[in-house]
Amino acid sequence: MAMDLHPDLKAPWVPDIGVRFVPKAEKQAAEAFYHNLYELQKWSDDFASSLALYDFARSQPHGDFGPTNLMRRWSMMAARNGGLALRNFCQCLAAARGVVGKVPFWEGKIDLKALKSIEAEFRDRFPDIDKLRHAVAHPEFYANPSIDMTGAPKDMPGISFGANITVQDALGLGGTYATTINGMTVHYQLTIESAQLILDLARRAYAAVNQLTQEAAGNSDTSECPYEGDDGEVTSEA
Repeated sequence: MAMDLHPDLKAPWVPDIGVRFVPKAEKQAAEAFYHNLYELQKWSDDFASSLALYDFARSQPHGDFGPTNLMRRWSMMAARNGGLALRNFCQCLAAARGVVGKVPFWEGKIDLKALKSIEAEFRDRFPDIDKLRHAVAHPEFYANPSIDMTGAPKDMPGISFGANITVQDALGLGGTYATTINGMTVHYQLTIESAQLILDLARRAYAAVNQLTQEAAGNSDTSECPYEGDDGEVTSEA
């Protein structure tokens, strides 16, 4: 049986922003910007896939809920991967904003305020994601006495923590994944609402480059930039 993401959770294809028309001296930065736009699609789909795996696992008869129970293992795998996908998504947003200034050819053609707003909204919704990623990616921290892996009291949807405890991989009802690190209790929610937000942020990021997309479409009949000379400098039209 073929399995695919629900159409409502699929990220849009990264738009053609005409990297081929950028002067050679700026092309590496332009390609880096485009790559990070592509990664938004990838990590949005990865987060939605994590949610799909979590929902599938939770829908199965679980039987004995032991340590090798597949429903339990798949649920935790989905939750950990979802946290990594979120952090990667945000890193790509930041990287795209950081490199776009190295492409003067695109000056004034990208809505930088929109990209900054998108990143700020992500950070507001998932404030713990950097620390959560470090906890997920470095399980060895929990066995290192020189690193404080305790948490602080915190109430979250479907789960609550007391003071000065160490918890690795807690998964509560409603898709709340939590862990402790550096004296903090950090968490996020693997839910349809989170997936829809990430999808919306990806769409808005692509809308921020609409002018580039339109210009690239207008030159779609040209395989190479008609204004770029052999030395990579932009030349006037003959």
